[in-house]
Amino acid sequence: MNRTYYFIFFILLMNLFVFSQNFEYRTEESPAISWNSINLFDARQLGTGDISFFSSRPFSGISNPALITTCISTGFNLSAVIFDAFQYRGINEGVKTTTAPLLDIYGNISSLAGSFNLSIFKVNIGWYVSDILRFPSFNFRNEYSDNQYDYYKGVFSGQLNNFFSAISYDINKKLTLGLKLNYVSGTRNINLTDESSYNYPINGSTINVKKSTETVQTNKINQIKTTIGLSYKIKPDILLAFAFEYPFNNNVKRTIKRSFINETQNINFTNTANISDSYYSPKKLSLGIKKDFNIAYKNTHNYKKLSLAFETKLILWSDYKYILFGEEILRDMKNSFITGLGLEYGIYSKKKDLFFRAGFKLDPQPVNIISTVFKVLSSGFGIRYRRFSSDIGLAYWFAKSNGINRNNIIISSTISYRFGRIK
Repeated sequence: MNRTYYFIFFILLMNLFVFSQNFEYRTEESPAISWNSINLFDARQLGTGDISFFSSRPFSGISNPALITTCISTGFNLSAVIFDAFQYRGINEGVKTTTAPLLDIYGNISSLAGSFNLSIFKVNIGWYVSDILRFPSFNFRNEYSDNQYDYYKGVFSGQLNNFFSAISYDINKKLTLGLKLNYVSGTRNINLTDESSYNYPINGSTINVKKSTETVQTNKINQIKTTIGLSYKIKPDILLAFAFEYPFNNNVKRTIKRSFINETQNINFTNTANISDSYYSPKKLSLGIKKDFNIAYKNTHNYKKLSLAFETKLILWSDYKYILFGEEILRDMKNSFITGLGLEYGIYSKKKDLFFRAGFKLDPQPVNIISTVFKVLSSGFGIRYRRFSSDIGLAYWFAKSNGINRNNIIISSTISYRFGRIK
């Protein structure tokens, strides 16, 4: 067996050791907050508990393609995320110890999309960030006397980008069928540096030994997913919707480069491994219902409306497999059953509308060895003035996992523009 295979075997052993510590509900391959993904594409939907019925017009086909709106519109979203992690890559697993999770911040444009009509079809196309693939970066340095120190640094980056095209067709006045095709491409980059300088007494004299280890890991992910959706208008003010997402043809190209330098003994060793592994993505099912209440109706331009919606999602994690350099790393996973409740109160007029939103969601994590259920409180505000709309949404994720308080926050702002005649 050559040195490359020894190197791969060492990486696999490190992964097994990390998972056996059982402090963290996530593992090294999981996203930043939840295994079950987060909403980074639409402030309106975020503020209502991530309920698909409340998606903004430019993003109306992302969660369920059967819910694409009829008007022509375009928009983009900005997101800021504060997320935590407790045990990962040497943090609370052997190198550095902390009493609380480390925090990090992600901020960027997270979606750009539009919807329009094409003959008898409604179309929604665009791009959005479907998840963040990183942990909090860190930089620890301890200084001692006589030029002695130890230094440990980790830099993490990565996200999943979803390029989608969705189409829907009204079978009749009540039933709508929708289909969405997703191409998901992303990276997860890890850069670890472990450096030390210590003095050792040898034969009556002192020798300074300075050594460093650097690990650079790159994972390039490619996925194809398809989503089929159905919506059924039970009554003019009651809507039922179902969606099923099926993934296929998923893979990840991995590169790991590990370098060791001992300046004192003039040792310099580097090893690199490359491979293409299969990449697991779970099947997802969702079912929801929305009810509208006209609170104060004057005419078609001046009225107040309250919308309530309940939605459940089943994410099939039980057959999850994590393949790393051709070897399966054992994970004990179960299916996740997510429930959410959202509401929107709208004050409508011809030139401008005002919206107030709130939501609640239970998001149980699929890792069996540690029971973690996120409670998600969300709220939002929106305004439309003529053709422009602006929305702000906030979601607070919190849980107690293995006695550790977990706190994550998402803030989104969506700007959209509607074309055509406003009735």
